[in-house]
Amino acid sequence: MISDRPLIGLLFVFVFCLLAPLGDALVKVVGVGAPLMMLVGESLRVVPATVHIALRDVPAAITTDGIVAKGRLLNEALQLYFGCGSPRIAVCGLNPHAGENGQFGDEDQRVIAPAVEALKDEG
Repeated sequence: MISDRPLIGLLFVFVFCLLAPLGDALVKVVGVGAPLMMLVGESLRVVPATVHIALRDVPAAITTDGIVAKGRLLNEALQLYFGCGSPRIAVCGLNPHAGENGQFGDEDQRVIAPAVEALKDEG
């Protein structure tokens, strides 16, 4: 049996790496606010809180305001472009087990949880 998965994965990485800088440039040229990168599947859409930065830089790059802004934009995009009347949005933690009450970092409690609460308060 021959699988095309490795080839498709390689093609995806090539196209993504080729197009990602173009997307960043387009955002600058068009002058839109914050971009929203969305990976779209049949029944799942995923929006990373950060894009095109090293993993080691993510904890310093995430902010409560940034997560709230992405959440609002995601909610709007799901309604306008995907026909989701009342989208259900889940937010992942940054650290294993969402930090285990600070054992693996405090970003989940200090940054992410307040953003989730703010978004919940907005509906």
